[in-house]
Amino acid sequence: MADYTSTEPTAAPPTAKAASPTARPLAWLRTPAAFWSLCGILTLGFGAVALGRWAADGGFSLHIEGYDTLSTGRQITLWTAQAVFTAAFLAVVVRGIRQSRTAGRITFDTALSLGYLTTLWIGPLLNLHRHNLYWDAALIHTPSWGAYIPGWSSPGAAHQIEPFVTHYFAYGAGLMWLLVMDLLVRRLLLRRWPHLSRARFALGVCILAAVLEITAEALSAATGILAFPTGIPVLTLFSGQWHQLPLQNVAFTAALWVAVPYLVRHHHATHGPDSAVLRGTRQLPAPLRPVARLFAPIGLVQICLLGISLGYWLVGLLPGQVTVADLHLPYT
Repeated sequence: MADYTSTEPTAAPPTAKAASPTARPLAWLRTPAAFWSLCGILTLGFGAVALGRWAADGGFSLHIEGYDTLSTGRQITLWTAQAVFTAAFLAVVVRGIRQSRTAGRITFDTALSLGYLTTLWIGPLLNLHRHNLYWDAALIHTPSWGAYIPGWSSPGAAHQIEPFVTHYFAYGAGLMWLLVMDLLVRRLLLRRWPHLSRARFALGVCILAAVLEITAEALSAATGILAFPTGIPVLTLFSGQWHQLPLQNVAFTAALWVAVPYLVRHHHATHGPDSAVLRGTRQLPAPLRPVARLFAPIGLVQICLLGISLGYWLVGLLPGQVTVADLHLPYT
């Protein structure tokens, strides 16, 4: 039985001496560290091209629409939400800078934070081929860059938006989910069952992630910050209402945005620096090791969000979808 009572880094277990480059040429290319680093570099490159083309065409411009028609209560709600996301983003940035300065290098958490921030280019893929997610146009936003992602298409593409604070900053504050999860795991899971097996620990993390995610999504939908216009009635809470909540969306996000990165982070913290997505880092040529420590965690988060987008798209192929025709909110 594995003991998951601590998330503090421990000394790495003894490992066999890496084979010399002459004995196994380029063997390091087959390590998890090399694979996840390559994922990070490729996805960042792809995103940089899409966002670069969009920005070069004048895509980055801030807008607010329909704000004057909102009640005072709605205006307060929107500004409060944007203030909360901004504060969370700044807290993660400050934490990452301080942590990395203390360690004298980019830490695993900081690399994860950069991974969350740079996934913002994937946002339009959540609406690939159909509307899965609407944002309130009264939020500070920019036009979407979806059209600059090769193969992307979506109904009303020219009118789709990407909120500046609740999208850009929310992605950048992604690590906050893992920090909250760590608190919940310690107090609700490990305090009561300190010697869980790996499988039961993972199951407990997934359950806590689902509770956390459904709470956050339900709150966002109920306050009108975002909306899920389509859903399968049997899998949707409040089906047919403007605040409906498709449970499959919650499941994808809870698993891939929260649970998987948390489990990888926990494994890295309890098994040492040459573990999880960084396993095999010591086999890499010395100049590439810092590169792997930066890009492997980024690659993990990028692939996770691409997985969420794939899940949204696959669910959209299922029959029985119901679309809410009137959301009663200024969405675009």
